[in-house]
Amino acid sequence: MPWARLFPDGTLPPPPSCRRPSTVSAGRVIHVLLITIDTLRADAVGAYGATTGATPIIDRLARRGVVFRQAHAHNVVTLPSHANILSGRLPFQHGVRDNAGFRFPADTPTLATLLKAAGYRTGAFVSAFTLDSRFGLDRGFDVYDDQLDGPAGPLALPERHGTDTVAAAQRWLAQGDGRPTFCWIHIYDPHAPYLPREPFASRYAGTPYVGEVAAADAALEPVLRPLLETASPHTIVVLTGDHGESLGEHGERTHGLFAYEATLRIPLILFAPSVVPPAVVDAVVGHDDIVPTILDAIASTPAPDLPGHSLLGQALGAPAPAAPLYFEALSAAANRGWAPLTGVLRGGEKYVELPLPELYDLTSDPGEQRNLVASRSERVERLQADLADSPRRIPSRPGRPRIGRRGKRCARSATSPWRRPLCASATGPRTTPSVWSASTLSWSRSWRGIARATSTARWPCAATSSASGRTCRRPGSRWPSFSASAGT
Repeated sequence: MPWARLFPDGTLPPPPSCRRPSTVSAGRVIHVLLITIDTLRADAVGAYGATTGATPIIDRLARRGVVFRQAHAHNVVTLPSHANILSGRLPFQHGVRDNAGFRFPADTPTLATLLKAAGYRTGAFVSAFTLDSRFGLDRGFDVYDDQLDGPAGPLALPERHGTDTVAAAQRWLAQGDGRPTFCWIHIYDPHAPYLPREPFASRYAGTPYVGEVAAADAALEPVLRPLLETASPHTIVVLTGDHGESLGEHGERTHGLFAYEATLRIPLILFAPSVVPPAVVDAVVGHDDIVPTILDAIASTPAPDLPGHSLLGQALGAPAPAAPLYFEALSAAANRGWAPLTGVLRGGEKYVELPLPELYDLTSDPGEQRNLVASRSERVERLQADLADSPRRIPSRPGRPRIGRRGKRCARSATSPWRRPLCASATGPRTTPSVWSASTLSWSRSWRGIARATSTARWPCAATSSASGRTCRRPGSRWPSFSASAGT
């Protein structure tokens, strides 16, 4: 099994029934709540060492749950990272490598499709255009609420505040019909531009990113507080970030270009009082472990070909499997012509594959300031071998299509191995414009040009169309269709 997590003796983890006694009573309804917070650094959360006091609700969840202190994403942008979280697969397996120009494949199972097949009500409530249903993550959800407001600034995407997203989710949750429920809530507030609402804008005037984190935490209070005040809730909560934020570290203002710990390390908290007691786990874990963990917690068997493993064993003190964690950052390769960035994390060692490779000992150098490639050649070779074992299939750099006459965008996209075309054929209706540019600024100028050009026009959408195939905007949305590049 390629890239399966193995125990130190080389064996596979035993099935759930062998690893622990089942704590899920027969006939008990177990609900699942998945919360993803965009652009959330691990060290912005009190449970991970922050001293700002910005996350009291998340910290309460952590105190009653299992905190995975070395959790990592596999991607540093939103769409691929959520594809990893929802499918339990790595980016080179499901094929979504960047935000722009990819759609999640229709034949790949997700947590939503699996739980729906098991009789769950399924609902998703997202807060940013990057997770719009047209990109394929809506499959398996009875309700996929992606109704957004306008962009918060000239360099921003359409989004909505976390309070509005949580309110929509609560309305849906209140309509339960007795079946178990799977609800996914995505919060976008910490993403740039940092424009927190009051009182957080004033409270964190000097650190607006922290203000946005505080706003995200407060937005979650209505849905988390009732669970935290229940002695034994029949709900499993998984809370994580899709990626972090550099905030100027290593010369990166936001995220999407590099894969240092500021953008790769994220919080991961499992709240499942009916399944596991509170604990802290220091082993390296990844987003690909979330699906197996949830399925194990509800006494369902994960697919044997999933690369990750259930974390319930580690929460109960079992040893961590000895396997590398794969990561990548390919936006700069797509948009700027840089070399593709991939890497692996094994224990406390982190290897970054580039023309000038990098090796860091995160135990002694958590800030990744000392490149050890020259002094640890044997370790470099071992980690290079780990990376070579992954069928990465790095796509070649795409061309930069212009938005031309009908069919031109499709014809040029279909020849690129980098991304899945968003159109059915080169002769069909025009599809969602995808703006690939060398910088965020030029991307923003292109977006404003599209907005002006389409303010009164009707653009066809790939995911929603009328009978004539000429619908331009998603129903209920006044914003034209487009795809972002790096940094979302």
